[in-house]
Amino acid sequence: MSEYLVIYSSTTGFTERYANWIAEELACEAVKLHDLESAQLRSAKTIVYGGPVHAGWVVGLKKFLRRSDRQKSQNVFVFAVGLAQVNSADATRYRTANLSEGNRKIPWFYFQGGVDIDKVKWPVKLVLKMIVLADADAQRKAAVKAGKTIEEKGSPLKQDYSDRAAIKLLVEAVKAVA
Repeated sequence: MSEYLVIYSSTTGFTERYANWIAEELACEAVKLHDLESAQLRSAKTIVYGGPVHAGWVVGLKKFLRRSDRQKSQNVFVFAVGLAQVNSADATRYRTANLSEGNRKIPWFYFQGGVDIDKVKWPVKLVLKMIVLADADAQRKAAVKAGKTIEEKGSPLKQDYSDRAAIKLLVEAVKAVA
């Protein structure tokens, strides 16, 4: 039985980036959920699953948790990647929304990703564009109202908030159960 396996779903690459960083730290393989073979899943002692947050839901998480070839004796950790700030109310709600009562004991981690409008498909592109531009406008208005100036960091439609240091707690938690 192998020690660790990182499984992920990714839309724009931010979750994949975190999955690869985590796999590198754990010296294991990172596998896309749709490429996952049953033998890989059954052979890992500890599994880390990660997915992007879309409309409050972690992509692929329910599918992963339902996989009948996952062993009950395996340790499971979950991470989600989204646009919300790490300590925001939205990030806190994601855990409750995505882990049913029976799965609430699964350790949960949230990382801020980013947005790359060029990597999403229609109609998600339209919705995401409206949300991101409205949020950027709201931030500008709040800054003006508070008498502050806002520093423009390029297009709000292409932002990267990912941070390798953010995985430290997850990696430590995973290694602690080994």
